[in-house]
Amino acid sequence: MHEEYEDAKYCGRYDKKRDCYINKNGDPVLHRKEVRDEEGMKKNVDKLVTDLKKVAEE
Repeated sequence: MHEEYEDAKYCGRYDKKRDCYINKNGDPVLHRKEVRDEEGMKKNVDKLVTDLKKVAEE
């Protein structure tokens, strides 16, 4: 996936409408940092909910 992104970036295949690089098949490719980790997101949401509950109790 990282190689596809680098290739698309090198060749200058950027889609302004979708705001991302596209591979030679026309599919969008994202940098590895832009890919959202589902497990990490779940932990962040759980932490946010816990913090909100603490604030609501005060």
